[in-house]
Formats: sequence, C-alpha cells, structure tokens
Amino acid sequence: MSGGFDGQYYTDIQKKKKFLGITTSTRYSTQYSEASAELERQFSLIFTGFYDAISAAAGPLGLSLDEVQARLDSFVINIGKIDLKGLTGAQIQEKLAAVFGAAADNLARYAIAGLDQFQQVGEGYFETLIRVASSVEAVTGAMTMLGRSTNLTIAASMNLVELFGTVSDMTAATGEYFALYYTGTEQAAARTAQMTSALAGMGLAMPDSIAGFRALVEAQDLTTEAGRAAYVALIQLAPAFADLVGAAQDAASAAAIADERASLEWRLLELQGDTTALRALDLDQLDASNRALQQQIWALEDQRQAAEAAASAAEKLRSAWAAITEALIAEIERIRGVMGTKTGSYAEALAKFNNASMLARSGDQEAAKSLPGLSQALLSQAAETARTSEDLARLQGLTAASLEQTLAIIARAAGTSVDAETTATASSAPGWWDQFAANQMGTATIPANDDQSALLDELRALRQEVADLRGEQRIASAAIASGTTKTARILERVTPDGDALSTRTAA
Repeated sequence: MSGGFDGQYYTDIQKKKKFLGITTSTRYSTQYSEASAELERQFSLIFTGFYDAISAAAGPLGLSLDEVQARLDSFVINIGKIDLKGLTGAQIQEKLAAVFGAAADNLARYAIAGLDQFQQVGEGYFETLIRVASSVEAVTGAMTMLGRSTNLTIAASMNLVELFGTVSDMTAATGEYFALYYTGTEQAAARTAQMTSALAGMGLAMPDSIAGFRALVEAQDLTTEAGRAAYVALIQLAPAFADLVGAAQDAASAAAIADERASLEWRLLELQGDTTALRALDLDQLDASNRALQQQIWALEDQRQAAEAAASAAEKLRSAWAAITEALIAEIERIRGVMGTKTGSYAEALAKFNNASMLARSGDQEAAKSLPGLSQALLSQAAETARTSEDLARLQGLTAASLEQTLAIIARAAGTSVDAETTATASSAPGWWDQFAANQMGTATIPANDDQSALLDELRALRQEVADLRGEQRIASAAIASGTTKTARILERVTPDGDALSTRTAA
C-alpha cells in the first residue's frame, strides 16, 4: 500500500539455429522492461479499492477494524505472470479481471473468514463478503430506523433479506412502512439519529442548523487526505441534512398551528358551554391509566355543583316569598294606618283581589306579589262606596284579615316566619269570604235627625232597598268574576297550547 504496485513487462524469446533447413539448436530467454507508471498506478488503485472495501466490511459484521487491517497489512500479493500473447483487447480485459478477482478473493478470505456458507453459485469470496456486509448493514439501518432491536446474527440478517427478496426490496418496503405508520416527530428523530451516527463516524459533531452544516463543510482542510475525504462525505450528506432540518422546521410549524387550533377549539367549546367535549379533550391529554380517576373526580364535582344549585334555588325561592311576605305585612300595616285612594269599579277590584288571594294561597308568586296593589285599589273603591265610616272600617278589617290568612298560608308553605301577633290575628280571624259577603249585605245606617219629615223616612227606606240590591249585585259579580277567572286558569292548564280540550286516538 505504501510502495505501490511493482510491475514489469516481459517477453519470452525463442532462438533457433538451422543448417540446411534443419534446426541444430533452440534457446529460450526472457527480456524484461519496467511497466509504465500509469499501469502501475491503475493496479495500485485496484488493490487499494480491495483494501478499503474489506476494511469497510468489518464494521457491519461486528469485527474489529484494527484486527482486520492488521491481517491485510501482513498479506503479500503476488499475481505472478500473466500471458497475454495473441489475445484480443476483450480477452485481455477478461483475463485481467479473473486474475485480480482471484487476488481479491484470497485477500478477503485471509482478512475475514467464515462466510463460505453465504457464497452463491459463481460468486467469488470477495463478492460474497461485500454482499453480506452490505446486507447486514441495510438490515441494521432499517431496524434502527424502525426502533427495533439490531442485535441480530449475520445468519438472521441474511435470512431476513432473503424473505424480502433482495436488499432493495427490503429497503423499499421498510421505508414505505416508516413513512406511512410513523409520526413526523418519530421520523425526524430517527433521521437525526442516523445523521448523528454518520457524522460521528467521521469524528464530527451534529450541526444544529443549515448555516452550521455549511460552516462544517467549509472548515475541512482540502490539502490533507482526511480533509478531502470528510469534505466529500459532507457534500454527499448535505441534501439529507437539509431535508432533515426542513422537516424539523415543518414539524415545529405544524405543531404550533395545531396548538393554536386546539386553543381556539377549547375557547369555542367554553363559550358554547359544551362540558362533555371539553372533558373529552382533557381525557385525550391524560395517560390512559389516569383517565378513570379523572372521571371519578368530575362525578364528585358534578354532585357538589348539583347540591349547590339546589340550595341556591331553594334560597332564591325563600327570598322571593320573603319579599312577598314583607309586601303583604306592609300592606296590612298600611290598611290599619294610612288609607290610599284609587278609582275604579268596586266589584272589579273585589273580584281581582279575591282571585289573587286564592292563587297566592295555592303557591302563585305573581298573584301574591299583586295583592298589596289590589288591596289598595279595593279599599280605595270601598272608601268611595261605603255608606258609613263603620262599614269602611269593617271592610278594612276584613281585607287585612284576608291578607293575614294569605300571609300565614304562604309563610307555612315557604318555611318563613312572620310576626307572632299578625299570625295570631290571622289564625283567629273568621272566614274572610263569609265576612265579606255578610258585610256587603249589611244594612247601612244614617245618623238620626229629629227635624226630618216622613218624606225622609221614605227616602231612607228606599235607600236601604237600593243598598240591599247593590250589595247582592256586588256579591254576585264578585263570585262570577272569581269563578270565571279560576275556570279560565284551569282550562289554560288542560293543554300546553291553551286549548280547552284535547283529543287523542285510542290504542
């Protein structure tokens, strides 16, 4: 390797002496001349190629490079004489290939033995060595890319290649599988590992950018053999490195876009109040072993929120009834104190008050809220139509008693409390409707006047009769109005759309 190939041309010369056409003696001699420098250089390159190929096979086969090269260094090549006499150019080329092929076989078997079992028909040992080493290297690369164990024997690797058909078939199949079934992140990681290993084999560190790789290429010293070799290898790796960096950038960009979209989707679901979808996203981000625990936590949270919502609803209901209670108490106090005024039909006011009282006692909040206003309107009309102050006082007392009874019923239903004196008054008061009816039918009195004549007596009797008729009419009108309102509300509840009657087909 250091001295180069030493070659010579030779010519065999035969000399014959003849006398009268008869050979008297024959002599043989060989003349030598130095081979041309170009021929010797070409032969040196051939054996240098053999040396490099056999050395490269050591790594994939798991052998020590130093031991293999030590064997190569101790091997002596001697190809002997090659007789090219009378051969054509093609024949000369064929013969030289056979000679150098045999030399390569001897060199390979001496450096790395034990591969005869993999030798195919018509295949030299050197060719077998290169095929086996490249096959094992391809299997190792494919398994590393797929994240599989590379601790395979040479026989197992060769069998795997045979099952695929050829090394090319195996490489194509595993590459397609890798592209289809591995994520972008996994692919980038595998390619990064391969690139790192290739650069480490040259004693170089993995750059982190395109600019870094370019700087690494330009840093190689082309005046040395090692620098030139590294330069060539880096130039050959440059496209793969650019693809790797580009893929990493694309993956980072895609990941950023995916994160942005996930954030927007999360916000949309929050605005829509879709708790189920939000929890599904949370579960996807958890490890499968922790998802059941998270669901138990959500179930307990839901139970607590439901209890809090029920308590809040109950509190709101109590607060609403408390407000109504306060309004009713205020109206009772107002009736017993200051009188208000309001114009309108007394019968209409009485009917509205009676209807609202019945609805309030059955749990209608809106009706209960309207009672103070209706009471004021009723008593305002009573003040205008009452015959005497005693009648008005009785109407006020009956109205207050009715409100107190309503208040007591509401308080019991809502679980609130009212003033003890008010409750006692309400519980001891007689039936308000009966008292109202009796009051409307009562006889009005007119202060006595000794100076009035018999005509005034007649007018008084007539007035009494008219008052009696008016009272009867008021009671009848109030009863009709109350019954009509109650009937209408009952009929409205018959069907959801308010129809009085509904039908359905019998089964």
